[in-house]
Amino acid sequence: MPANEFENLMGEAGYERAGSGQGQAGRVKIWWSHKTYRFVESIYSGDKNIVITAYHPSEKTD
Repeated sequence: MPANEFENLMGEAGYERAGSGQGQAGRVKIWWSHKTYRFVESIYSGDKNIVITAYHPSEKTD
């Protein structure tokens, strides 16, 4: 999905960008936070133009 479309949807849903980091194979990870819902981790292409996937990471239950 085009990054601008994804980011607009996340903003409309009440998410805010919380941070970023380096992913595997030159990709970029961006984390999104929400006041009510769990955070979302999204994986972008290296140029940040395409969002490859986004998901709620599993919580550790140690």
